[in-house]
Amino acid sequence: KTVKFKNSFIFKYSPRPGTKAFDTQSDDVPESVKKERNRLLQEAQSVASLEGNQRFVGSRQQVLVEGLSTREERRAVNPGPDGFAQLTGRTMCDRIVVFDAPLRLIGRMVDIDITSAGSWSLAGEVADGLADAVPLDYLEKQNPAVHQIKFPAQAVSRDARR
Repeated sequence: KTVKFKNSFIFKYSPRPGTKAFDTQSDDVPESVKKERNRLLQEAQSVASLEGNQRFVGSRQQVLVEGLSTREERRAVNPGPDGFAQLTGRTMCDRIVVFDAPLRLIGRMVDIDITSAGSWSLAGEVADGLADAVPLDYLEKQNPAVHQIKFPAQAVSRDARR
């Protein structure tokens, strides 16, 4: 609660055969206690994540468009390269942003006006139309340091940058 991590990966302990702990430690914490501790940690993380994300509401963020949102992937509808869909991307500080835009923006850097925040992601709208969306390769030519930004590997693969 004090540190307020952006996110965390919280799992309850379970013995793993073949590990030193499995051979040397007993699992003496009741399952009900594990579940309650897990619930409390996840609840605290959810609150911290929401607080951290809310500070972005009303701001404009540069976002690397990664692809379809989970919702669109579940729908399994392909709107075509010029069609609109709910897309997802990441800010320079690794916040997930969800927004509606044409598929042709995948692999590009786009300015997004952040309109709302949840515990796990931000939502927004493409800022000032689509004319300013530029390919990542172009940004790298303008500023070679762009390649040092730590985006997820699949987002900046050769295919995504074409």
